[in-house]
Parts: sequence; structure tokens; C-alpha cells
Amino acid sequence: MVDILYIGNCSIDKVVTENNPNETVYYGGSAINSALATALSNNIKVGILSSIGSDYDFNFSKYGIEFLGYTIKTDSIVFKIDEKENICVVEGDYHELGDIPSITTEHLHISFRKGVPVEKILSSNKIKYKTLSIDVMIYSVEETKRLVEKYKDEIDLIFCNASEYQYIKDIDLDNTKILITNEDKALIYVFEENSKSYSIPKLTEEEIISKTAAGDTFIGGFLRNYIKDKNIDNSVFLGISLAQESLINYGNENLDYNSIRKKYNMLINENKVYSLPKTIVVIGSSCAGKTTFANNWINKFPIYDDIDDYAPLKEVFDMDDLLRSDKRINLNKLENSLLFSKEILKEYKNDLNNINFYTSPSINGGHNIDRPILWDLILKYTIRNITDSFNIIQFSRGYDEKYEQEIGGNVYQRSINIILNNLSEELKSKILVVNMISNLDIRKERNRERYLNGGHIVAEETMNTVYKEDLIFEEIIDIPVFNIENKKKLTPIELEGYLSYNINSILKEYSKIK
Repeated sequence: MVDILYIGNCSIDKVVTENNPNETVYYGGSAINSALATALSNNIKVGILSSIGSDYDFNFSKYGIEFLGYTIKTDSIVFKIDEKENICVVEGDYHELGDIPSITTEHLHISFRKGVPVEKILSSNKIKYKTLSIDVMIYSVEETKRLVEKYKDEIDLIFCNASEYQYIKDIDLDNTKILITNEDKALIYVFEENSKSYSIPKLTEEEIISKTAAGDTFIGGFLRNYIKDKNIDNSVFLGISLAQESLINYGNENLDYNSIRKKYNMLINENKVYSLPKTIVVIGSSCAGKTTFANNWINKFPIYDDIDDYAPLKEVFDMDDLLRSDKRINLNKLENSLLFSKEILKEYKNDLNNINFYTSPSINGGHNIDRPILWDLILKYTIRNITDSFNIIQFSRGYDEKYEQEIGGNVYQRSINIILNNLSEELKSKILVVNMISNLDIRKERNRERYLNGGHIVAEETMNTVYKEDLIFEEIIDIPVFNIENKKKLTPIELEGYLSYNINSILKEYSKIK
């Protein structure tokens, strides 16, 4: 009986790092790296099930690890890792695991990656376990995605990085806890409505020796705590502490327990844990910085999908321009190409000779909105297929005399009500609004720069009328609203720092509210 059983690869790692062009060779592999992190605690029995080469002369018992696998009469598999180029080359063949032995364990962890016979293990009834966790790897995640889908109901925890998460996030994993690392950015925990972010202490480039084992070390540290008390926060703190200690070493044979304990206590005391909203609505006049804010947020928290109303709006612009220039166009072909606005084309087809167009080209570039109800339609099209994941919805509103006359004022209130009416209760319960504020001169300058850099342009007359002034959104609904003044011309580095500061402030306040 072992408390934790790790099933994964045991390899010889030959690593080239950012600061050391010479190969450093040590015992590695997912199973070893995680097991060493867990085995620092004397009161946890750690086992490894793997196949090793005859030259893999690692003293498992020295570290309190029970090796339950097989020794093959060939050389070990070698991973040649170039951290600078982010390349991993495999030398040799993956070893067959052999017959599955009978093992009882409190927790089973399997690396879903090449060389690990996942289906053979999980289809066997020889390994008895209470809980199961897995990790996936970017080099093999595509072929293991099918396995995640197949065994999702058995998996309690998934460990991955931000890139790997993108491959698996469309799988229905509502009952699975997911922990996402993103280098030195915040670690993210995703589970039902209780999703969080954890700040990561910064290490200098000089302090970091090798990044190779950090992810597997986090897993070992997290599970070491989690199987005992199921406390997510404390388990994450311990995982981070071990991973950071791993970064300043080659491999995990020389982890400093005292240094890890100091890091762990510091994280406990600082307690930088923030709740994450499921839906962020970013509003503001054109060129107020909505997309820049959204990009900055997604860079820090890459679980979010960016949903911008410009895509369906541009589709209507293009469709209107096309139909104005050529009434004989193949309408079926046009309809098949539309992603958002098929309903508008169907309306046009009722009387092609007298189309009541929603938009028209502006003399100085860009387009005018001739039928203001289009603003409401575009927003509905934008969020129509939104899923119960994490989303940033961004759109602009301004003072439109036609809109005011035909539909009424309070355009943001109306628009946000449209969003709320089309969201699930889960997404509505975890929502906030970010209002970007900027003056006209700065926004017009950004409008020109965006166009010169290959982006779209908003007509000059529209900027001078519809978007002349910022509309301050008044909080008359039960949603927290955060205002960000983006009124200065900042360098990219200055802007990133300013937005990062605001994002941290938003998360702190949102966490207090929730």
C-alpha cells in the first residue's frame, strides 16, 4: 500500500538552459520529478510504476520512494531539452511497461503523455485507488485529448499549463478540478463557480537555473498536501514553493526543505488568492482601450475567450457594401459565408430591389449606422453562442441621436440587459463591468494609428459625434463596475504596467464583494 502512486516516464535528461549552453545530465522524467517533491515528507509513502533502462542507476530507496516497475535490458530513454529554443527531442524508444502489478494506493497520478500506456492502466482492475489525477504535456496533448474525453468522469484533478489548457477546455470537465500554470504569471484554479488565481513570487533570470522539472514538481508538492487535508489553497502554496525551489536547481535531488518551508510560510501569510469572474463586460467609447485591456487580462489569465462585437458588425458592413455594388451576387453563397448575420440577409432577400440597409459607407472612410437597432442586433449575434466558460465581452456605445429618438437613452443599461438576458445563471452570477474612459483627442489618435497598422477605422464624423464624449455607466443594476481612466499616451511597457495595476485592483475588490 502506498499513499501516492506516480505512473509516468523515468528518463535521462540532457538539458541546455538560457544561461548555460552546455548540456547538464541528470535523472529526470515526470514520475521522478513529482515523486521526489512528494517524498520530502516522511509520513507519505510514495511509489513509482514505470519502466527504466539498465543504466538508470537511481537510488529510489534513498529518497523514500518505492519502485514498483520494471528494468529493461536496454539503455534508458533520453530527453534532450533545449529550454532556450523550447525544444524536446526524444532519443531511444519508449519502454513497454509490462504486466500491471497489483497495487493499492490512496491516490493515483498518471502522466497522459507519450510512452505511458494510459488505457492499459485504467482498463486494468489491478490498481486500486480512491482518487485520480493526470497531467498532460504540450508535446503529446493532441493525441491524449481523446483519452481525457474518455476518462473524464474518473479524473478528479488535471494539471496543465496555459497552452495545454487550450486543447482540453472544450471537453465537459465540470466535475474536474483543473490547475493551470502559466510560467511566472498567476496560477489558475478552475472548478465550477469557485475559480481562483494565485500570485507567483518573481524570480530573477539569474536565480533560475532550469525550468525543466518545475511543472512536475508543482504536482508533487500539491498532491503531497492535498491527499491529507483536501485544502486547495494550502496545496497550491506548497506546490508553488516546491516548483520555485526546483527552478533554482537541476532536477529534484537537492531540494532544500528549509528554503521551501520559508517560501510556503510567506505565501500563506501574504494569501494573494483572488476569485475570478466568469464574465467580464468591457465597455467604453471607440479606441478607449477595450481591446488592449482584454488582451492584457487574457495574457495574465489565458482561460478567457475574447468576444468582440466588431466581427459581426464588420460582417454587416461587408455584406451591405457587397449588395450595394452588385445585386446579382450569388445569395446562397453569400448566406453560407455569414457567421452572424444570416437573419439580416433573409430580411434583405424579401425585397432585393428596395433594401433598407442597416449601414452605409462614410465619405471619409469607415461606415455609418443608418438603422440604430443594429447595435442591439449585433450584440445579440455576438453573444449568441457563448458557452459557460470564461468570457470577456467588449463593445462600444456612444451618443446616437437616431438611437435616442427611436429606442431611447441609457444605451449601456439596455445593452447590458441584452447580455444578461442571454447568459446562463452561472455566467450572470460571476460578472463584472469594466468601463474604459479616455478623451476624444487621444482616442482619435489611436483610431488613426490602428488604421495605419492594418486595423479598421472609425469614420471621423462618427468619432466627432457618436463618440465625442465618454458615457459614464451608472451602476443601476446589481453588478460591480470598475472605471479605468486611459487618458494618457503611454509606451507599451508603461501601459502594460498601468493595466496590470488596475487588473490587480479589480481582482482584490471583486474578491471582497464575492
